Amino acid sequence: MNCILALTALICLYPIDTYNRLEVVYIQALRCTTADYRIVSQAAERNNCFGDNFIILLSIWQSENGGAGREFGVLHPRAIDTNLDTQAGWAAATVQKNRQRWIDSGRQGEYIDFLANRYCPAESDPVGNVNWKRNVQFWVNKLKEVKI
Repeated sequence: MNCILALTALICLYPIDTYNRLEVVYIQALRCTTADYRIVSQAAERNNCFGDNFIILLSIWQSENGGAGREFGVLHPRAIDTNLDTQAGWAAATVQKNRQRWIDSGRQGEYIDFLANRYCPAESDPVGNVNWKRNVQFWVNKLKEVKI
């Protein structure tokens, strides 16, 4: 039986066992628990963060590598020092909203660069901005290479 699932770079028709294998492969690549992965996946789904945006969200999670309440590096007063679900939700919304801003602005440059300038502005931290772009792009490439 096939189910429509939006987990990877495209919304595809996958047999349910393929979806489960992909989830396991991502969990292994990210070195996270199944419970944490599912929390992040649910936060992404609530914010319509699918496909490439979902891969970017997972990449931000790995790049930020923050402690409890800062897993995604979201420092907004209503998100900081909260929990993984809140951090993932704010990050997913940021990825999704900024994708639309990038499209509306004429898709100038690469989306990761556009997002980095919002997520980790060079004006605030020039070295951090460069590192953020490099680290997120590394994880995007790694997760897009995942084979099931």
